[in-house]
Amino acid sequence: LFESIDAPPVSDTSRMIKWNLQGSKISSLFGDADEEVFVHPVKFTGKLLVMRGCRAPKIYSWARFESVEVKFEKKSGLTTFKYRTKLAGTGPPLSKEEKRPPSMY
Repeated sequence: LFESIDAPPVSDTSRMIKWNLQGSKISSLFGDADEEVFVHPVKFTGKLLVMRGCRAPKIYSWARFESVEVKFEKKSGLTTFKYRTKLAGTGPPLSKEEKRPPSMY
């Protein structure tokens, strides 16, 4: 896993190693450096206009990674990931192979 991280560590002490990844370096962590990685479904936090008496629709939304912080503690062998995501689009996938949201922001 750590060989695939394409960035120098931010901190390398005797206790832990820490990386901050952004942009295309995040994609290399998940295997394919050429494709942007999306997460779905995620909670929709945008605003909706709902008429009185109608139920609010459930919105299928997608997110993209803004940054990932990876920490590896040497003594315990524990790896921790902290993700920051951003809304990327809405709509259910058009097929099982679909890797992008139908409507992008």
